[in-house]
Amino acid sequence: MNVQKEVRPKEAAEMIGCSVGLVYSLMNQGQLQHRAIVRRGYERGIRLISVESINRFLAPNPLPPIEAPKPGRWKAKDEGASS
Repeated sequence: MNVQKEVRPKEAAEMIGCSVGLVYSLMNQGQLQHRAIVRRGYERGIRLISVESINRFLAPNPLPPIEAPKPGRWKAKDEGASS
């Protein structure tokens, strides 16, 4: 079983369902973990993106719970303004 741990930007775009340009933008923003291929001391233009970071990016982010307003909170301000 051969499971890829890294993919190229075009493959990442297909996984996410967006354009390759958006993948590069997400890489620049630090939302997708990536590395450059280095051969003989020279960095090539090919980037490899971690499949794990793509899965983290696609996972739903739970929203923080919203607190209900406390009763009487606004009433105290209104009373002070009318005096």
